[in-house]
Amino acid sequence: MEGFFWAFALLASLETAPAQSARFAVDDLTRVTPTVVATVEPRADAPGSSWIRMYFYSHDLSPIQRQRAASGSDPALLRNWEAILQITVDPHGAVSAMDLALPGRPCAVAQTTQDAVRAVQHFEFDGARVRLRSKAFSICTLKIEDMPSQRFEWDLTLDTPVVARASSLK
Repeated sequence: MEGFFWAFALLASLETAPAQSARFAVDDLTRVTPTVVATVEPRADAPGSSWIRMYFYSHDLSPIQRQRAASGSDPALLRNWEAILQITVDPHGAVSAMDLALPGRPCAVAQTTQDAVRAVQHFEFDGARVRLRSKAFSICTLKIEDMPSQRFEWDLTLDTPVVARASSLK
């Protein structure tokens, strides 16, 4: 019965996780997303650091879909996001890097702690919830792929539960 209560509590917390506002743009492609699912996992290559990944969807998700998205167990949800924002949280609890992806367009938008400080106006993470306010832009040059530079922009305010995951890198 205790396991059932925990699963119910997890589903209830995931159900109340709309993004208060989230807008992403790459050049002429703009996405406004009402739904976010956030996960946290240890960063294997940086002891004491974590990755918080926020998956943004253009449609509402049921509690079961949220749980499956958070666990990574639904291949369709893993492919149908509108944006993914990954932040690196250092051992002191500060954002030290940010990566943003829209379908087919990834970018390390804040590669240094100084870039992250400029990009993040507010950040709190207590292990169970993330509160984030970030409005910024970054010019991304993908020289390896011989693509022209792209302007990535984001403007988001959110307060959402975070689901812990085991590290996918060992």
